[in-house]
Amino acid sequence: MATSPITRRAFGGAAALFGLLGSSRTLAASAEPYDMVLESNVGVKTRDGVRLATDIYRPARGGKAVAGRFPVIMERTPYGRNVASFRDITAKDRTPRSRAEVARVYVSQG
Repeated sequence: MATSPITRRAFGGAAALFGLLGSSRTLAASAEPYDMVLESNVGVKTRDGVRLATDIYRPARGGKAVAGRFPVIMERTPYGRNVASFRDITAKDRTPRSRAEVARVYVSQG
């Protein structure tokens, strides 16, 4: 029985299919929301040597930070870590939320 070589198009289609199947398993595995752990007052050194007090919110499972790379939202302001940001206030909600509440939702739901 003679075999014919696989075409680039067929190979590319098969690779895309296997990639989609693999990524769907990853998405299903990570669909459960994360907990959150807080590292407060971490000194982050800038290029000019100034140390900025920073609160770091990390995704967690069982009270321990999850290893791996995650997306980051970073905001710097001269007004202090505990002051509500304009991003925390929406038109529907006139009560400002704390950064901790916003970070908790972001970390747990992505």
